[in-house]
Amino acid sequence: MNTRLHEATPETVGMSSERLRKVANLAQSWVDQRLHPGLVVFAARRGTIVLHEAFGCLTSDPGAVPIPRDAIFPLTSLSKPVTATVAMILVEEGLLGPNRPVSHYIPEFVGEGKEKVQVHHLLTHTSGLTEEDVDAQIKKKKGSVAIPPPDGTQYAGIHEKLFLAYDTPLTFAPGTEQRYCNFGVELLGDIVRRISGRSFAEFALERLFEPLGMKDSSYGLPEPVRHRVAKRPPDSPLAWIDGPDFQAIPSAYCGAYSTAMDMGILGQMYLNGGIYNDARILSPVTVAEMTRNQIPG
Repeated sequence: MNTRLHEATPETVGMSSERLRKVANLAQSWVDQRLHPGLVVFAARRGTIVLHEAFGCLTSDPGAVPIPRDAIFPLTSLSKPVTATVAMILVEEGLLGPNRPVSHYIPEFVGEGKEKVQVHHLLTHTSGLTEEDVDAQIKKKKGSVAIPPPDGTQYAGIHEKLFLAYDTPLTFAPGTEQRYCNFGVELLGDIVRRISGRSFAEFALERLFEPLGMKDSSYGLPEPVRHRVAKRPPDSPLAWIDGPDFQAIPSAYCGAYSTAMDMGILGQMYLNGGIYNDARILSPVTVAEMTRNQIPG
């Protein structure tokens, strides 16, 4: 199956226009109640886009322009499944082994028991690392160790974080427990960079975003499109995400940007068994493995 997203009436795919208007009305009510400055709602079934509308304004600033349907949003942690997709492209090519130790690709990843941490543990948040311990390790070492210069393909800030935390001790045995860990996904992005010889952002653009026609997707936000980014109110506790410092970081775990339509394309690629248009990104076998429950217990 190679279904391409297209617009048609909801009834053509067994959905109700009346019920979908309730979704649109709810979205508008959130804007009216000032819960959101603006948002874009996208829904599709069987390749048919049944709702794709924008509500509110691009920012909360006085006189802000209406938010367009192609507004760009920071994906933050939704970057993680995108990163997993990028990594699995290398798995399909036989260049990355999910059951190989992380240390095979990153020799600096050292410590007791860490030779048992495999790549698939990073993908499933079962590496034995915790974000709390990683943060503590970085805090303990920062300013007291010399950090070598990064490779030309690595962003300096990401290099520093990785270098300071490579030797973070494990909290539990790999594969025994699921614990959300941003650092594990950043390691995964570094593995992709080392294998491909490209920056992670460049590899994702060339091998995922461009082939799928995800023209408004990137890791790190290019300067020319920053005027299209939806922003939170300045008093939001997450307003720092909308600053230029964050926008510049092509982080594998939180640095992706995209539109509702582009994310719809990525989702349809998975529903199609790894293909969209003429671009085969993953095999059906890989898609089946990626979409089953991988969590212990």
